Amino acid sequence: MTKKLNEDTLTEQPVIAWLKEMGYDYEFGPDLAPGQVLGEREDFREVVLAGRLKRSIRRLNPDLPEAAIDDVARAITRVEHPNLEIANKEVYKLLTEGVKIGVRDEAGEERGRLAKIFDFENPQNNEFLVVNQFAIRGLEKVRRPDVVVFVNGIPLAIFELKNPALENATIYTAYEQLREYKKDIPEIFKYNQVLIVGDLIEARHGTISSSWEWFSHWKGIESEDEKNHGISELETLTRGIFHKVRFLDIVQNFIVFEADAEKDASKYTKKMALYHQYFGVNKAVNETLRAAKPRGNRKIGVFWHTQGSGKSLSMVFYTNKAKRLEELKSPTFVFLTGKSAHAIFSGYLNFENVIKQITTKLKYMQKYQVIYADPSWNQKAGRALKGYKVIDGKQVWDGVDNKTLDLPYKVMSVAEIADLPIKEIVSKDAHLYMWVTNKYLLQAEKVI
Repeated sequence: MTKKLNEDTLTEQPVIAWLKEMGYDYEFGPDLAPGQVLGEREDFREVVLAGRLKRSIRRLNPDLPEAAIDDVARAITRVEHPNLEIANKEVYKLLTEGVKIGVRDEAGEERGRLAKIFDFENPQNNEFLVVNQFAIRGLEKVRRPDVVVFVNGIPLAIFELKNPALENATIYTAYEQLREYKKDIPEIFKYNQVLIVGDLIEARHGTISSSWEWFSHWKGIESEDEKNHGISELETLTRGIFHKVRFLDIVQNFIVFEADAEKDASKYTKKMALYHQYFGVNKAVNETLRAAKPRGNRKIGVFWHTQGSGKSLSMVFYTNKAKRLEELKSPTFVFLTGKSAHAIFSGYLNFENVIKQITTKLKYMQKYQVIYADPSWNQKAGRALKGYKVIDGKQVWDGVDNKTLDLPYKVMSVAEIADLPIKEIVSKDAHLYMWVTNKYLLQAEKVI
């Protein structure tokens, strides 16, 4: 008998099969429903699988008494805020940093401790589950997201999938459906880290804050340089993002909340790394570890970006991950920038889930603007470095603001740059770079 071609057979089942191949357990949503023999929910409004959550808390925090485990679970499931992005931000902090609770010791004194929800160091020590047709009672009616990914009982990702055989069922209509879900079943979105829309032809990912234009493709499974001919976008995205190690790496290190102000923020925008930022930052981190070894050459290299490809966010993601590395022993990050320095540093302060976790100083340095003095700039002053032009090897003319810049700006040749402690030659069309205090060059901005 020929199978009926619909969303389930064409898109849901392939996604489930790919996830199962990567070690995910699978459950059919109705089997988990209230009243079922294997049910894991007491009410259709519940979106967290409480039994799995408590079991994971118990496994990851074996010294916690049962009452404390219940307290931790309640802290996760009872986050309330009228603004969904802020509620999501508060949950994200609990999931990634842990839940602070008081536990009485043998002497009867209460001591504070941090209970882990995920084991980021050992991804296999977590429970990964994929569920399809997970029914949730909403404000207006029952909704059924196509595929939900749970880790330790927490619904971290939602797939909304469409039948590619239907002309009016596009991935944009899947995005519109997710918008309706946010209004009607907001509870599950408090825990969400990744949203996926797709069919067998196209697939994109975003966050609960993403407008349609910011839903993005994911290219590459193990590397952005792969040539995955014959593999659909949906399979590439599923295998690329949801490999257990990569998924938890993304959740811990490659998600940030950008505030609308440095102080007293009223709105937060959740952002997740794009594929080139994820692979590029991890390569930079690996090169940092290699260069920092006792016999390392102290050279990381240059992390290039084209204009508008998210270099500032890449710096945030690098900082977010590098600050956790024990091998770097709590590094201090130093920024040397061009004329947009204040904007970049101010933007950094808006990513509070990165900045507030840094235990060492973040230094803002604008002592020098390093500019490569190439004679050819005098012939193309309108293009090079957005109008910067070398004058007598000492001063710089800023063609944008039509003024001459004196010290603290410093014009340097390639030879002089090569003599800097970073031991790297910076290209003539790079005017922004960042290094950690070990003098490793990390990132340059190409502006032409």
